[in-house]
Amino acid sequence: MIRHCRHHGVARAHPLAAALTPAIVVMGGMPCLASALEAAAPGGAQFDIAQLQSSGYSPSVAAYFSNGARFSPGLQVVSASVNGRKGIPLQLEFDGQGEPCLDAVALARLGIRPAPPGAGSCIELGIVHPGGRVHLRPSQARVEVLVPEGALQAEQDGLQRGGAALMLNHDLFVVAQRSAHGMRTSGSARVELGLNAGGWALRAQASASTGVRQQALFQDATFAERAVERWDALLQVGQLAVASQAYGGLPFDGVQLIPDRAQVAGRRLAVPVSGVARSQAVAEVRQRGQVIYRTIVGPGPFLIDDVGEASGGSDLEVVVTEDDGTTRRYPVPAPLLSAQARQAEPAQTSLSVGRYRPSRGAPQRGPRPWMLVLEHASDLGPSGSVRVAGLLASAYQGVATQASLSLPHGGWLAASVRGSRHAVAGVGREVQLQGSLQLPAQFSAGLSLSHRDARFTAFEQAVGLDAGEPLVRRPDGAERAVGLFAGWASARWGAASYSVSRSCTQAACGGHQSLGWSRRLLGASFTVSAQRSSLQAGTSVWLNVTVPLGGRRGSAGFRAQRQGDGPLRLGASLQRAISDDVEVSADLTRSDGSRYVAGRLQARTAVGSVQLGCASGGSSPRCHAGISGGVVVLPGGRVATSTARIGTTFAVVDVPGVAGLRLQGAGYARTLVGGRAVLPRLSPYQNNRIRFDGRHLPLNLQLATTAFTVKPAHAAVVLRTVDARERRQLLLQVTLADGTPAPVGSVLHDPQGGFAGTTVSEGNVFLVDAQIGQSMSMEVNGQRCQLQYAVPPRFDPQRAYEEATARCN
Repeated sequence: MIRHCRHHGVARAHPLAAALTPAIVVMGGMPCLASALEAAAPGGAQFDIAQLQSSGYSPSVAAYFSNGARFSPGLQVVSASVNGRKGIPLQLEFDGQGEPCLDAVALARLGIRPAPPGAGSCIELGIVHPGGRVHLRPSQARVEVLVPEGALQAEQDGLQRGGAALMLNHDLFVVAQRSAHGMRTSGSARVELGLNAGGWALRAQASASTGVRQQALFQDATFAERAVERWDALLQVGQLAVASQAYGGLPFDGVQLIPDRAQVAGRRLAVPVSGVARSQAVAEVRQRGQVIYRTIVGPGPFLIDDVGEASGGSDLEVVVTEDDGTTRRYPVPAPLLSAQARQAEPAQTSLSVGRYRPSRGAPQRGPRPWMLVLEHASDLGPSGSVRVAGLLASAYQGVATQASLSLPHGGWLAASVRGSRHAVAGVGREVQLQGSLQLPAQFSAGLSLSHRDARFTAFEQAVGLDAGEPLVRRPDGAERAVGLFAGWASARWGAASYSVSRSCTQAACGGHQSLGWSRRLLGASFTVSAQRSSLQAGTSVWLNVTVPLGGRRGSAGFRAQRQGDGPLRLGASLQRAISDDVEVSADLTRSDGSRYVAGRLQARTAVGSVQLGCASGGSSPRCHAGISGGVVVLPGGRVATSTARIGTTFAVVDVPGVAGLRLQGAGYARTLVGGRAVLPRLSPYQNNRIRFDGRHLPLNLQLATTAFTVKPAHAAVVLRTVDARERRQLLLQVTLADGTPAPVGSVLHDPQGGFAGTTVSEGNVFLVDAQIGQSMSMEVNGQRCQLQYAVPPRFDPQRAYEEATARCN
């Protein structure tokens, strides 16, 4: 707080007094000095020394400011502008003459081109950029910089191309379980090795699995792709998957030309997959034998509606593996692309030509057939689209059409008709209808219908049939399937939902029903759920109460479950976020005299996303571990890591020497030792806003920028270096030889005797960066004494300054 002072005997105020006052405030503790200044002759400012001394200030202050207003030495926060543009807050260090040090970080924040190597830590602006100069305005705590326009950095609004890097994606999952026959270990791994160079992206994908009496290694795909920008398309060559809504994911060896946006992954199911896990279970969604989505679900009801990298034209299979090793499998009709999932664009055509490549475990007899897939998509205004596709191969022909329509309030409706013709199976058809509705009064609904007649044959089935061989359906190939979902939400009464699904194969029919209600009351969440499925006997009834815990995110839950005529299962769980990146949970279940205990840890680290868990109950304790992420190797051997899977277009951000910084905007990233991090997924040909998470920035660190925008071309590797400057501040509490605090206005001198600042309050003075550890002296009432103090062994980055005591003898 600035105190109001009255000083008598000052005849008139010189303009220097007004200019000096803000600088004195910045120095700290001298807001009243301006009233003690006396007007001076034009050749320089003169001070009434007696008046200064009566106000508690040393005559050394007059010597420092006698030639005009200056910034005080040390670290100051100023408003800096370039060529008259809007000022930005900037932290600058001023020397003993009140001149600022413009280093690489300051130039970057001001948008000025960096100095060449060897220019030194403090840059002479007029030498590096001839004509450049700096005007200081201490009275306004402002610094004005003037440079030629050619010295300003070009705005990075243009397209950024090229870049080269090696990359590796990894997804590892291991389960170890003890049984009466000993320890059994199984695991799976998916890896993707790639190279980005010259606008090309090369990728090689492989997977492996190991278990009891079986091991398998699969080389899944190897391909190269490049953007053909004049056609707004991608050219892909190698082992590919058809990029088509009707025949999407169909594996083949060949070449395809597809719309550049056809690679957008992600399918949201109209009717979510629901189920109940008895324990801490692994839930997987598979398509054509490959795992496209995997998660760990805790005991109780679960819903899966976002199935990640799913493609159209092929059914999904959901596999739930309990902690005791038991599994449940059930099919889900192929997802349709909703109108909500795309933007209105010009008509697009895709072409795929090559030789069919069997999926894992798919039957295939005789030579692999050649195939051609052609698809054309057109928009019906901003709210609808239609697609027409055809597949031509020896002994098989297929046609398909799909129309989708966006509905008000985020709803959508999609319908698909596919036809097949095969020498053995004949002519058949399939009809699908899927949609999602957002209705008034907080009602929502979803619909999924699928019907295949007896002669419809998917291409994968057709290539496994010999001439004259009768058609045999796959056990999981749904001939008829229906799914309905309805939900209602109310701020007063909570949320209720109901879903039902039923599917029939040639062998049997099965169904599933789920009814749930949840509400918050007195801070706690109450959930009641009932589910019935043909995959298990009886009806599962579930009651769960979740109570939030104070402090960081956390909750405690209590539940009761009964499945059919089985025993009552009681359980309690605890979930806690240790930090923004680490979450732990524990679970205890008791049933019919037995006890089941499980624990899990999930963490996002600089090198990947990690999950660990163990469960003990009965005679089969089990532990699992998984890690997924990516690694990038830049030219020169520089390494950067990603917490998530790296896409075709990505960025590497380098903050030299600073670890642990978090970035957001194109995925989550965190700098490793050395200061590099990978932002794994950039959107090509769009502006991607990237920013540092300010909640976790060290208080003693100043970045050249905290946010920036990049606009990459397809397969570009964007490299961005952000300079950082670490600041150290030490607040000394100075006492004199008689034990009293050094008075306000005592002057600090550097080892050369230059003016270095004043006490900001009784006994308090700041040392900044290079001043820390130097032999400093202090002038008190015209007498000098030497400061004796100890430098703290460590400066905490989460504190703006450290404190120490000093004695002036």
